[in-house]
Amino acid sequence: MDKKNKQEDVQEALDLYAHEFEEAGLENGIKFWYARDLQRFLGYASYDSFYNVVQEAIAICAALKIAIHENFISLDREIAGKPAPDFKLSRFACYLTAMKADSSKYEVALAQAHFAALAASIKEHFQDAERIKRAQVRADLKVGEMEMTSAAKMSGVEDFGSFKDAGYRGMYNKSTNALKKMKGLSSSDNLYDFLGLEELAGNLFRVTQTKARLRNERATGQQQAEEVAFGVGRQVRKLMHDNSGQNPENLPIEGHVNEIQKGVKVTLKEYQRIDKKK
Repeated sequence: MDKKNKQEDVQEALDLYAHEFEEAGLENGIKFWYARDLQRFLGYASYDSFYNVVQEAIAICAALKIAIHENFISLDREIAGKPAPDFKLSRFACYLTAMKADSSKYEVALAQAHFAALAASIKEHFQDAERIKRAQVRADLKVGEMEMTSAAKMSGVEDFGSFKDAGYRGMYNKSTNALKKMKGLSSSDNLYDFLGLEELAGNLFRVTQTKARLRNERATGQQQAEEVAFGVGRQVRKLMHDNSGQNPENLPIEGHVNEIQKGVKVTLKEYQRIDKKK
């Protein structure tokens, strides 16, 4: 099959998918889709497994400070003569759920392409699955660092700046300020806000494991806690280098994570505009 025919087949599949998805939408004040219908469109055989994807999409909505109740409405409805849990999903909720779904599924790839095509007029604002994941990991990291700090306090840490710096030195071979300077950031910038997905995930693993080790090893006092933070950072550094061949300090920074939130909100407004026109 030549390239042109292959492109035509892909476009035909996308057009068919878009038609069937749009036909499944219902009207009741707002346009919505039942989660159990979206489950089929995303290629999930089990509602139980798909429910977890919806919950992840709800968590993203919360992390991006977007009203959950306007996009995800939980309900029971009769299916095969029995009440069954379900959701009414806005178009935006369908988009977030598709971005959190298993991208190796053919149906998910079609859904993600469909939502990208819908937002063609605001293409520079459209946030794909990786950027959505980056925003979620950044939010998780904020929580993880607070939990690590709480565990450090329980261990007797008083100088939290020095404690956190020990973790950076272990992971990056550099102090926090030296690392910011190397990455072209100012001393007032929050480093995490500019890290890419891989580096954010590495730091999330570092802070959660530091918290766990502080508790498991019952570290006591500033010095022991810093040794734990440094040791965990050193292990994460080795793991990242072994997996990618790169040290974390050499990974490129990205735009401020708040730009993802802004882009998602633009997409939300665009999808609302689309449904108001119909």
